[in-house]
Order: sequence, then C-alpha cells, then structure tokens
Amino acid sequence: MSQPMEPLAVKRPEAARLLSVSVETLDSLIRSGSIRARQQRGSRTILISVQSIHEYLGDVKPQRGGRR
Repeated sequence: MSQPMEPLAVKRPEAARLLSVSVETLDSLIRSGSIRARQQRGSRTILISVQSIHEYLGDVKPQRGGRR
C-alpha cells in the first residue's frame, strides 16, 4: 500500500506547528527569507513551502538552479 503524499504547502498555523514555533516566529522566519511563503491567488491565505521547512531543518539540501 502506498504512503499518503506530503502536501507541497501548508498554512501558517500548520507550518508553525511543524517547526514547533509560534506563528509570530514563523512570520519572522518568512520575513528574513529563511522560510519560503506565497500568498494564494485571489485570497489572503499564505502558504508555506513544505520543502523550505525541510531545508530550514536541514532535512534536505536546497535545490539550486532550474530544470535542464
């Protein structure tokens, strides 16, 4: 049986929970560029890249460059 897929992005409260920090601390990490986030089109919702959470925690190496 296959494992459930990890989401590509999560909302701010979930990202803060995953990092074990407050939403205010997460916002500071976003402002500093340590965590990547984007505002969802046509909405006030901010989505945080799960990959950037892994990179911040040192779980994966950052991707560099584009597709070849």
